[in-house]
Amino acid sequence: MRSPSAIAADITKPATVERAVDGVDAVINLVGIFKGNLEAVHAEGAGKLAAAAKKAGAGAVVHGG
Repeated sequence: MRSPSAIAADITKPATVERAVDGVDAVINLVGIFKGNLEAVHAEGAGKLAAAAKKAGAGAVVHGG
């Protein structure tokens, strides 16, 4: 198991999310905004992140946004 590291991605852009989760063991989603398109970030983005993590073989996803 590798040491934890932070990887930035634009959660509204699936390609950046897929690159960010490639080869990871687990994902911790700490996205959060108070202005803008909350639905796109907090709901749709979290779903896209979970799907990408599953596809990449991550064993766990923690959402804390």
